[in-house]
Amino acid sequence: MTTVESIYPNRAAISRCLDTYLDGMCPFVVRHLKQVRGTTVIETIRSSISGGGYSAYSRIEDFNRNLEQAGGKVEVALDAGIVRTVVDKQWQAVFRDAFSGDYAVRSAIHCITETRNRATAHRGSADIEFTVALSFMEHIIAVLRRLNYPHLERVFQERDALLERCIAAYQKENQLPNFQENISRAAELESAAAQADERSQQANTALSLLQGVMGIERITAERVAAVAAHEAAVAEHEAAVAEQEAAIIALKEATDRLETARSDREFSQTELAIRQAEKRLDTALAWETAADTEEAVAERHEAEANLHYAIAEDYMLALSKAEEVVAAALRQAAAHGAELAEVVQQVEERKAAAKNALESAIEREQAADRREDLADDREIRTDERVSASKERGEIQERCASPEPHSLPEDLSQRWRGVTARLGREQGEKYNLGALLRDCIVAQIRVSDDGNQLLLPFKSALLAGRMVDELSHPQVREKVESAIAQALGRRYAIEVIRP
Repeated sequence: MTTVESIYPNRAAISRCLDTYLDGMCPFVVRHLKQVRGTTVIETIRSSISGGGYSAYSRIEDFNRNLEQAGGKVEVALDAGIVRTVVDKQWQAVFRDAFSGDYAVRSAIHCITETRNRATAHRGSADIEFTVALSFMEHIIAVLRRLNYPHLERVFQERDALLERCIAAYQKENQLPNFQENISRAAELESAAAQADERSQQANTALSLLQGVMGIERITAERVAAVAAHEAAVAEHEAAVAEQEAAIIALKEATDRLETARSDREFSQTELAIRQAEKRLDTALAWETAADTEEAVAERHEAEANLHYAIAEDYMLALSKAEEVVAAALRQAAAHGAELAEVVQQVEERKAAAKNALESAIEREQAADRREDLADDREIRTDERVSASKERGEIQERCASPEPHSLPEDLSQRWRGVTARLGREQGEKYNLGALLRDCIVAQIRVSDDGNQLLLPFKSALLAGRMVDELSHPQVREKVESAIAQALGRRYAIEVIRP
């Protein structure tokens, strides 16, 4: 019995390359979807392919059935269509960073799925064209290379075999490859991509105006349609760019293959055709660069007629709908232009008022800080004079009477003078005045021998920090000198932890 591979070798090669692509891509997708917080991988996939009526419901049912048959292994239940949809829906949240923002990879995934759909449709009618199969393999190579897939040589082998079949077929039929068709197709796809990009920008502008004027709660069905049209235009643009790149890659690959046959007369005409095709490609690219002329715009409109091979009518219908939605959105935005201007003016006025109020508050706060600093300076000088006077009186009393030393009755006031004075002194790590404010003044006492001043702290943390600071001789000297100046007698400081 004749096998499918012998009848349609290109379809068979596409099927094998698709298996290799899914073998590398599915684990990659599942691994990155695990980074989405608040949901599981399966829930993320189902939410990505939901929406769109009965077709979405059917896709979810197919996924659930595949998942059950695969024994719960998500990697096995995925197919190329689901991979494309998930990457699109989760591009901003997950896969843009996974692919380092390379939109060419996203476009390649779109083209892989489109070629898969074309290869699986109309089975038995004819084999897939060499150029389509070669573009499909180049896109798979580009994606798997970004994944560092270890078995990429399988696709390289399929591509080499495809090129050999292509050259053998041309030799057998004694006809030259139609490179001009590839060049024309590249120009068509590039012009269509420019049109899609322009309409995508218009949709972005209209949607931004609508969101700024109406708010999220006033989104209408037309705005939702505009968003969908915008996404379709972006996807179309990316797919067109990817197809153009694939056409150029196919041309270069064929050129490299035929370079080895320069001495053969049979390929002399082929070489000439390649050189002419290269010149036409350079001319087309140069003309596309100057696409702001009216002639280039007219040529782009003509190229839209053959966009994306057999699915041109669908794309044209989608673009027409997108134009209608964008036009409606622009009309609605223009109708609300006055309201938007008024809102912007009110926002500017409120910003100016808030800025003036903030500046006034800052000025008042700075003035208050200056008054507080002056008051602290006066209080410190007053405390120093009072402490000096009392210190002289106490020294006289101690000289007249051998009574053991006791703490003064106004210890609280004197201790405030100590913390204020040391509030401007920095220890090895911490402010000394701030640490001493945690001391319980009512429980400060003198040791039995009268040589140590025992300082109980409220916080064990601050007490530990004070102990660390007092371990440095220069810091201990500052603290003991300040306390001696306030109490009229020098003590060895001892910290009591809670």
